[in-house]
Amino acid sequence: MALADVLTASRVFPTTPISTSAGMLPLRVVMVAIAGAEDNFTNGPGDKINGSSIPYTTWNCNGYTSLGTWQIHIPVHFDLVTKLMTQSGAKSVTDPCAMAQWLSNYQNCAGVAAYIAGNDGGGLSAWTTWNDGSWKQFIPQGLQSVSSITTGVPMVPVVSPTQPVSTQPLGTQTTTAAPIVVPSMTVPTVAPVSLFGLQPKELTILGLALVGVGYVISRS
Repeated sequence: MALADVLTASRVFPTTPISTSAGMLPLRVVMVAIAGAEDNFTNGPGDKINGSSIPYTTWNCNGYTSLGTWQIHIPVHFDLVTKLMTQSGAKSVTDPCAMAQWLSNYQNCAGVAAYIAGNDGGGLSAWTTWNDGSWKQFIPQGLQSVSSITTGVPMVPVVSPTQPVSTQPLGTQTTTAAPIVVPSMTVPTVAPVSLFGLQPKELTILGLALVGVGYVISRS
């Protein structure tokens, strides 16, 4: 399926948000939409020779000068395509028909398009479908290229307004119990007990003496 192939190849494009006439969109979304507007997600040849200068009459394959899903315009990007083909180990890198064959691979064509567009979308004006706005009708397909980036809803911890949030890594947190505060109590002062004006020490001696006297009487 052509769209599925384009979506797979589009992973080479960054998801950096860029300003467009349709609002802020990830560059990857825009590039997929441009592929739809340029070639309806196929990878066939595009523009026929539309000029009489040497680049147009020399750098074409069977009369076609724009090639691949992203319609890479050979008269303008000949050197770039030659360089990337060489890096990939391709043969006959200066033959426009060899270029057409190489660019018919979605991954190869996306790689060239990524170089042209730049990481910030600064080179998007190379595509007429960007300039005339026709790419926007393919935004829904473009959004499919980023639909799998978010894999779930992030969990947000519920924290009490008075509970401090720990910055320790999970599994290393320690819990410190709050000190127990005992309400202060006032113990009343009890006056020493006295009997017949005697102090506690004197009463103790008197008691021991009485015990002794009782023991003597019981033995008599």
